[in-house]
Amino acid sequence: MKLLFAVLLSFFIIPFVSIATAENINSEIISFIQIVQRDNDGNLIGYLEYDHVDIHNYSNFEGLLNQLYDEKPRIVEVNGMDYVLAQVGTMISTDDSGLLSTTNLGVENTDGSLNIIMSVMNDGIRLAYDEKVTVYWTFLIPV
Repeated sequence: MKLLFAVLLSFFIIPFVSIATAENINSEIISFIQIVQRDNDGNLIGYLEYDHVDIHNYSNFEGLLNQLYDEKPRIVEVNGMDYVLAQVGTMISTDDSGLLSTTNLGVENTDGSLNIIMSVMNDGIRLAYDEKVTVYWTFLIPV
């Protein structure tokens, strides 16, 4: 009976805890990531949504947000608070295996290497050679 109670309690508590912690990157910035998979004709094949990213380099992340904030700010209101809506769209591809399970956003260094700012682990997408994946990184930055 205690085990049943613990399982039922976890069904009610875990969703609220994950919602509260997953959507905030640094306590005020809200993230939302959309991964869209299309075939060569533009037909939608797959769609994944995430509200949690792993940040690997906070200084580069702040620089990216500042650049997005300065480019063309669009103000939106969420729950009575004003935010700047910042979006980045990136095209991605896979290696020869055709499997995609991690999506990275980074900046290129002067030597040509990639400095990964943040990443999203996903459930895994299998891609054929003619399919395209676009990742939309959306951030709400408090005004």
